[in-house]
Amino acid sequence: AEVLICLIYSLNKSNVRFRIKYFFAKSGILFQDFMKIATPAVINDLVWSFASSAFAAILGHIGNDMVAANAVAVMVVNIGAIACRGFANATTIIISQELGKNHIDTAREYGKRMLRITIIVSLIGCAVILAIRPLILDFYRDKLTETAIYYLGVFIIMTTWRLVGEGINTCLICGCFRGGGDSRFGMIVDTIFMWLVAVPLTFLAAYVFKLPPVWVYFVMTLDEFEKMPVVFIHYFRRKWLTKSAKIPAPHAVLVSTNVRLKRSPQETFTRSIPASAPSAEPAPTSARPNRFTWNKSEPTAIKPFLGRGTVLLYPDPLHTDGYGKNLPQSPRSRFPDRRRSPRPL
Repeated sequence: AEVLICLIYSLNKSNVRFRIKYFFAKSGILFQDFMKIATPAVINDLVWSFASSAFAAILGHIGNDMVAANAVAVMVVNIGAIACRGFANATTIIISQELGKNHIDTAREYGKRMLRITIIVSLIGCAVILAIRPLILDFYRDKLTETAIYYLGVFIIMTTWRLVGEGINTCLICGCFRGGGDSRFGMIVDTIFMWLVAVPLTFLAAYVFKLPPVWVYFVMTLDEFEKMPVVFIHYFRRKWLTKSAKIPAPHAVLVSTNVRLKRSPQETFTRSIPASAPSAEPAPTSARPNRFTWNKSEPTAIKPFLGRGTVLLYPDPLHTDGYGKNLPQSPRSRFPDRRRSPRPL
């Protein structure tokens, strides 16, 4: 049903219209960026999922009552975690859009706001969970043993502070950092703290120190707070805001000519033309004769020069915002490869 709704929506919107041929369009730059950002994110989610399975396995060896109580507690905490994950996904979109426009200060401010909203939503979720705790215990009282009901009552209280920690870390790691292109940090942090700190501590508490089941669960719920200082240090250093600057800046793509144009920091392009070459366009009096200003609102058509026809300039759509709609509609020109730049004269 969800896929059908998305397809219907894409058919009614011209800017997000779905096409089968898009799956077969090729672009070396786009594929490299996708692998660079998506691979650490996928590994990060796999590491986190495997660690959750390891926690469940450790609790499963303690007893059946622990397994039953933990299953219900996880189901309850997911009520609040869904909202936090939704805010994290929204943060990724907002941050990436602002950084794509080179609005670093705006992206930082949006990151602060989304973090505050996530904390508030997490606290509201904790209050809701604590409010419905008696109802949950009454509902499962005739389905679980007395020991499992006791564990469940304690576990629900412990999951509240874990929900706050998970919401904050998810907003920063999966929202702000990934939105800035820094998905590698989350992969490293989760790998180190989940598999070298949280899982070993839970294992030691259960099988070496043989702590009571409630204390084992308490040690397990500290996993989000163990990595939180490192996450906040990385957040306040703001390196995730400059990750997008390492992606190559937009280049000019040239059509119907073999003259190479380069973008300068002053939003202008310089033509690499020999001084003795004849030119069909008059030299401006108030500027250097080999410069012209680029209008970012639409592709720029330059007057014919050197007998080579019209030069059409358009921004590279891979790292710019909102310019791809002006490109020609052929798959080859929609995804230009900057490595195949026109040769200079």
